[in-house]
Amino acid sequence: MKSQVSIEYLIIISFSLMVLVPIIIFIYDYHKTQKEEYYLFIASETVKKIGEAVDYVYLQGEPSKITIRVTIPQNLEEIKVLNKTIVFRVRAYGGISDIYYNSICEIFGYIPKEEGEYFLTIQAKERGVYINVSSG
Repeated sequence: MKSQVSIEYLIIISFSLMVLVPIIIFIYDYHKTQKEEYYLFIASETVKKIGEAVDYVYLQGEPSKITIRVTIPQNLEEIKVLNKTIVFRVRAYGGISDIYYNSICEIFGYIPKEEGEYFLTIQAKERGVYINVSSG
């Protein structure tokens, strides 16, 4: 009788694990995917916000200037400001994704790649638009 009860408990525990382990793995993978999608969304919105501000300031002409607040997400490999393009390289889905914005003018300056919120001053000058980190 005792051995039958032990075997029944063993069967119940085995069946429970067979059901729970795949569910836990699914939830973990889903959470990880959602987190990566969120970081990609934040990076995309940040690049768009910076790019649109650069174009706006450029069209206003020298000496126009604007300060914007941006969020730099986690999983960021690097940020490049190349001629007329802003590029965020984000690590996601086991690879690297490039998120970029092509501006209508030359862009100069620096955008920090460390995670956090920053105030960026965007100013039109004779040669193009300059981006700098400001204190707010």
